[in-house]
Parts: sequence; C-alpha cells; structure tokens
Amino acid sequence: MRGTSLTIALLVLSACDADGPPDDGGPVRDAGAVAVDAAVDAGDTPDDAGPPIGDAGDHDGGGHASPSYESIRNRDPLFRQHEGDSQAAIEALGFEHDDFTLGLSPPDNGPGPGGQGQFRVGCQYSHFAHDDPIVYPGQPGAAHLHMFWGNTRTHAGTVFEPPGSSNPASILESGGGTCQGFELNRSAYWIPAMLDRSADGPSIVVPDQIILYYKSHRPSEVHPLPPGVELLAGNVSPGGSAGETFTANTRLTWMCGVSGSTHSSQSRIPLDCNPGDSIIASIQFPQCLAVDGTGAPVLRSDDHLSHTAFVNNNDPCPASHPYRVPQITYLVYYPNGRDGAGAGVDQWRLSSDRGTPGGSLHGDWLGGWNQRTIQLWTDGCFDPSGTFGGPRNCSLGQTGQNGTGRGLRRVSRLNDYEGPNFLTDPWPEASAGGHTM
Repeated sequence: MRGTSLTIALLVLSACDADGPPDDGGPVRDAGAVAVDAAVDAGDTPDDAGPPIGDAGDHDGGGHASPSYESIRNRDPLFRQHEGDSQAAIEALGFEHDDFTLGLSPPDNGPGPGGQGQFRVGCQYSHFAHDDPIVYPGQPGAAHLHMFWGNTRTHAGTVFEPPGSSNPASILESGGGTCQGFELNRSAYWIPAMLDRSADGPSIVVPDQIILYYKSHRPSEVHPLPPGVELLAGNVSPGGSAGETFTANTRLTWMCGVSGSTHSSQSRIPLDCNPGDSIIASIQFPQCLAVDGTGAPVLRSDDHLSHTAFVNNNDPCPASHPYRVPQITYLVYYPNGRDGAGAGVDQWRLSSDRGTPGGSLHGDWLGGWNQRTIQLWTDGCFDPSGTFGGPRNCSLGQTGQNGTGRGLRRVSRLNDYEGPNFLTDPWPEASAGGHTM
C-alpha cells in the first residue's frame, strides 16, 4: 500500500497563498462518496477499456517501440461508469445525476481568499503511455513515458472535435474520468512519469494524491476554459521539448511537506524532505489566450506555446492575449520514498530527465469539460457577471452560489489513492530512455 501515511488527506483547507503555489487543504471526509477499489493487477484488459494504450508490436514513424503499460492501468470501475457514452448521452443524464454529483450544504467554503475565485478537485492516475496528443499527435510511442489522469481513453490519436462528433477519438465523445465529477470532466492531464531505479527494482511511482486548482485573481474577467484548448507549462521550449534544469519559482517548483504546510521549494526532486512529508510537484499554467478575428479564443499554435501568455497574478492579460481563463495548477503528491522517510529517492527520475533529477518538470492539458458543468462552476465560484455575490472558495469540488446546491463526487472517500505506490515497470528500458521529447 502507500509508502507514507496520508496526513495530507486529513487537513482542512486554510487560506491559499495568493502569490505562490497553493497551500491546499486535504479533503474532508464524505460519507456519501465511494471508496476506491485499487485494482491494478496484471489481468486482462476489460472489453470496455477503449483504445489500447500502446502495443508492444507497434512502432511510430521514428522507429520507437510502443510498449504496452495496460498491466498497470488504474482499473477502478468507478472511473468507467459512462466511459463509452457520447457527450449527448452525458448531457441527457445531466449535471444532477448521482453518478456525477451530490447535494452539498453549504455550496462552498465562503468568500474567495484575497478576493480571488477558486475551484479545486481531486484526481487519481489513469494510465501510462509513450503518447503525447499535443506534441506528437497521431504518433504512438514517440514521446517519453507520461502519467495520464482525467480522461481514461487519452492516447496519441486523441483530438478535439465539436460536440456531436462521431469520431470516437474526440476527447468530448468518449472516455471515463479519474477526477471528481468523472465523465463530466473528460479533460486530459499528463506529466512525465516518475521512475524509481533503486535497488528494490525498476518501478513506476504513483502519487498518493493529485490536486487541481483553477484560480483567478481577476475573477470578474474570467471566461470558462474552452473545450479543445491545448496548454503546456513548466520547463518546456517552443515545440514542446523539455529542458534539463530550471530555477524554482511560483510557477514551477518541487516542494516538501503536507497539504496546507509546505517547505523547501527547489528545482529538483527533493532529497531532504522530513519523515512523513510528501514530495510535491507544482506546475502552474498560463491564464491568457490569444483570440482570432472573431474574438474567439485560439485553441492551439504550431509551437504549442505562442497562443498562451503568463501574467503575474493581479495583472491584466496583454492585448495580444486578451482572453482570460482560470489558471490551472497541478499539485502532485508523491510518497517520500518506500519508507516514508526518503529511502531510495536519490534514484528517482522523471522519464524526460536528461540532467538534474526532476529538472525537466512540465505538464500538458487538453480541455474536455462538459460545457454546462464548467459554466456552472465558473459562474458559481468566480462570479464574473457579479450575479452571485462575488468570488467564492470552492475548494472541495463544490460549484458555488449557482443555485444547484451540488458538488462533484469524489474519486475516493478522502479523494486520495489507496492502491500501491510502486508498480513494477513492465518496460524499464523503454520507460527510462530512447524517447527524447
């Protein structure tokens, strides 16, 4: 089971630091949520598992093998209840369906700290693959190994097409969900896989908890994140290649600590965390998008970066990128070694590292929210129209002052992962090398 006790899941939200990585609070116990059955055995892939994530016999155009990591896919059935349903079928079930949401009172945690709006959800990992549908679209096996969460069917061929598409590879039209709200959020999230090459054998490290923040310091200007928008953040260059080193800052850092209390911000996988701490990766995404001639947001660019822009928290978006969206932050909580006290961490690397351990930290996002759902939490938690009394703190998956009185169902009782943290790597040579981007 877990390599460290999950004290991070037992702390209640304190006010977030408005200028740095969020000091998030752990989830509150929810008696109505479903506990996770962490089935990650090496059994057969279920018939409804969707497109295979790699195949040992396939090769991409660059000659890379495409090994299968299906044996370590997260097989929790909770994440696949409506995996094969179209977006129209999800709409017919509705936001109020008990598989997706539950009644909550109060509908938020009070006013947003410092006047900011914020919405926060918990997730678990979904699967691993040498795929990257943004940087290497349609090229299975071309990327370094990624850990995916959110949409359970994300693969190299995943694309965005408008709702109603008959293309099963469209992110809106198929896939379960490993974040709160499940199929209401078919967005794809991914980062390089964490690899353990210590004496205990080659393993892939699974985080105890993944927390996603959507925040804005100028909530009256916020638009919902558009479906199909592509975002990259972290130590990446135009074109999507990962760097080897970075200087820790509020937008990109490794940290030690527990939820609500972090320390030791640094630019590598930490070796000095205290016993009981988590090792935390924090990645903030840009919050301003370019627009086209009609004023619609630009969803992608050839270099994957130029359609987006970062600004400091309280600054307006530049005229070149005037479309403001909530800023996404990934907070990924890894165990502090196999013993909770740092054992073997000096042998950990990201799959994209070619220099400093953890120096290539970066993340990708492809938007796939159900549009009614994202509009509800944008209105209820950010209140851009000024209808609901100002921005709110929706830090437990609540959707705020929008009149529904409902929040997104949790991925487990405490929103944490309850399975093994160290999964035997079925393809250690492929995981650790041979893929440079």
